[in-house]
Amino acid sequence: MKPTWPSKHIKLEEILLSRELSEEHNKLLTTKNFTRHLELVKKQQETFLWFLSNIQHLALKTELVFDPDDNTSLIVISLIMDSLNKFNPVYKLTEKGYYNEAGNLVRSIFENTFQILYLVKSRSWQEWVDYHKYRDAQLKGDKQKKPKDNKFFNPSELLKEIGKQDYYDTYRLLCSYCHPSFESVKSVFGVERNTSIFYFTPRFDKVKCEFLLNLLFGLFDTSIQEGLKNLITFLGSEPKLLQDYESMRNEAEKCFDKFYT
Repeated sequence: MKPTWPSKHIKLEEILLSRELSEEHNKLLTTKNFTRHLELVKKQQETFLWFLSNIQHLALKTELVFDPDDNTSLIVISLIMDSLNKFNPVYKLTEKGYYNEAGNLVRSIFENTFQILYLVKSRSWQEWVDYHKYRDAQLKGDKQKKPKDNKFFNPSELLKEIGKQDYYDTYRLLCSYCHPSFESVKSVFGVERNTSIFYFTPRFDKVKCEFLLNLLFGLFDTSIQEGLKNLITFLGSEPKLLQDYESMRNEAEKCFDKFYT
């Protein structure tokens, strides 16, 4: 199979303009098809960002019981904040049609989420630390013995341990997003188009877009509802933003078909 290259020189301005127009077109299609989905994931992210930023203040005001010196709690909050920091890039990439790039970040959010559930269940914070110490040593080229029976090395076993093994196929799908897609390969070899500009322009995909938005809402919801909330105790009613989030969850169940698949 030989690539069909364009017969004339393509100016850089043409390539950049083509990509920009494609991104804007994808944003319009995304908004048209998933207006409420986008609103819900953004509002959810804002709610959790506020809650995580104020959790210690709420504890000082004796509105909730939370131990900021507990290692499990510190790791869980760090993982949620890491996921929240990835939200804006994922949102913008998905909106513009860069689904593989967004999926790569969502895979990291997926890993954070289910590591949180395992930490909350097992309280094995030292196991998490040992896992990352070994990974850091590998990156530095230092020789270190791999910890035995550490669930963080095996996503399948970790999911099984917390009763979420059904989501392993979803994890594998996200892993596939990290590799060059067949669509990209086809386009650069001219199977579908006779211009290499097509290789640089993202295309709207309704299925992938909905999948990532569903996943985004579900993962953040799980991190808080099944994760962090098991480490804190509210002494009275929950803050108003969290109360409002409950009604948002009810709407989300009608808006999103499924959170994970």
